[in-house]
Amino acid sequence: MLAVIVRFGAVSTDARQAPVLDLPPTPRVLIIGDSYTAGSGASEPAVDNWAVRAAEELDWDVVVDAVPGSGYTKAGVPSPSAAPFGERLATHAGVRFDLIVFQGSQNDATSAPGVVSAAVVDALGDARTWWPDAAVLAMGPSAPLPAGLDYVDVSRTIGLAVRASGATYIDVVERRWFTAANSADFTAADGRHLDAAGYAFLADRFVGVVRQCESDRGRTGHPA
Repeated sequence: MLAVIVRFGAVSTDARQAPVLDLPPTPRVLIIGDSYTAGSGASEPAVDNWAVRAAEELDWDVVVDAVPGSGYTKAGVPSPSAAPFGERLATHAGVRFDLIVFQGSQNDATSAPGVVSAAVVDALGDARTWWPDAAVLAMGPSAPLPAGLDYVDVSRTIGLAVRASGATYIDVVERRWFTAANSADFTAADGRHLDAAGYAFLADRFVGVVRQCESDRGRTGHPA
């Protein structure tokens, strides 16, 4: 089952960054994100975005809540439903989830680091309040090069706050998923978003991290 809410208006293998997940078959997953989760830049955003592709590959029963322009500190494009990540969690109250995934956000790059850190901690804390039995995972901001260079600092800021909150962080910038060699093949016309091939690539890398952790857990009997 797939519910999509889109509101418009060299790779590191550091095991410490792998998500620690112990999910049931066909887990219920909430993904909160920005324009990348909405698939902005792709010819068919609703089907080409990374979240939908990854959920289908992982057999997740997923709700995708994507607001272009939003972030931990940003409310996104003007519309009645536009709100930062943490505030949007309440709109899903009453629905059971096994995993909460945050994606981004590039849009937090213009906010002060202290403001970003506090917003990340609050959002992750709210997720645990609403769904105390769910795992929490955050994938940081990303973009093809050279635009991706603009997000090195904010990715580090978000990562520190996520880890301080006891959650798992996938640092796309540190893992160098987008490089000078591959970016041209994945860049949308605006130079800052991904095309369909780029979102497929991002989904594939995300799925690989999740599956590697699940494989490690199965072999060792404890989290990676």
